[in-house]
Amino acid sequence: MSSALKSIEVKWGRAADAAKFQDRTLDLDILLYGKEISQKKPLLPREDIFKYSFVTQPLYDLDPQLVIPQDGRTIKQILEAMSDVDSLKKSIFNFSW
Repeated sequence: MSSALKSIEVKWGRAADAAKFQDRTLDLDILLYGKEISQKKPLLPREDIFKYSFVTQPLYDLDPQLVIPQDGRTIKQILEAMSDVDSLKKSIFNFSW
């Protein structure tokens, strides 16, 4: 699955040899996979959920009561514990064609 996501990123303009944290047009990551827990790649749940509000906020928008496997907290609880949430700006997109 990871290689399929990488292929999509490259198709949409991301450099195939892009460095970590380099600017990119698209970044796709596997954050969760049901209740699966994995200590090898891909790590599940992905640690970025607990580190970055820009990762956690979209999960909150989808399901604030989602419980993170192994951790036991909800997305809402994790997001509320973060200090940088106020720095996020919500964008509204009009997708009507």
